[in-house]
Amino acid sequence: MDFVFTALLWMVGGFVYCNALEWIVHKYVLHGLGKKKNSFWSFHWRGHHKESRRNNFKDSRWDNIPLHKDKEFLGILFLAVVHAATLWISPVLYGAIVWRAVVYYRVHKKSHDDEDWAKQNVPWHWDHHMGPGKAVEANWCVTHPFFDNLMGTRVKYYLTTEYFLSKLKRKNKDEYKKIVGKLERIHIGDKNPSRETSSGRIFDYVQAEDRPQGNESRY
Repeated sequence: MDFVFTALLWMVGGFVYCNALEWIVHKYVLHGLGKKKNSFWSFHWRGHHKESRRNNFKDSRWDNIPLHKDKEFLGILFLAVVHAATLWISPVLYGAIVWRAVVYYRVHKKSHDDEDWAKQNVPWHWDHHMGPGKAVEANWCVTHPFFDNLMGTRVKYYLTTEYFLSKLKRKNKDEYKKIVGKLERIHIGDKNPSRETSSGRIFDYVQAEDRPQGNESRY
């Protein structure tokens, strides 16, 4: 029983450590160094981000690239080899690290192959690529937002008020302006407007304007 409990602690520790590593590497290496033009890491910002933003989240570099030429796969493999030293601490810990490395590669690749899957399963990563600047410079985790929540860097965009308004603005600017006008009147009419109330009303207006008229069922 003690072995099971200890192994469980190592598994949890491995998850937390790897999630923190995602946050640190993404923020300080892939973005911190990657935004420098001549940096080795510039492939992330100038390649991955640009391609994803331009192609509705899809990164076509994964279509035909062999693993031995995939910089992300090689980077993960390198980290897995370096962390082999943790075998002396606990084989379970190292197993957890390898497990999270495999999950990272699979989740990241699949998310950029299927935008709908990404929105449903890793919306924080979709937000990081497709959201406004404040979301791009946040949401550093890929597999799970644990460390982003812990560090206060989880910035939501998908299915928020801002998301729906942006979507409507691209679809029909006239309707967008009309709704914004309604929202301004609501704000003026509210004696004690709250963020929740305003957001809820904006959501209702956007939904009402965006769906077809008729005898459709309630959302």
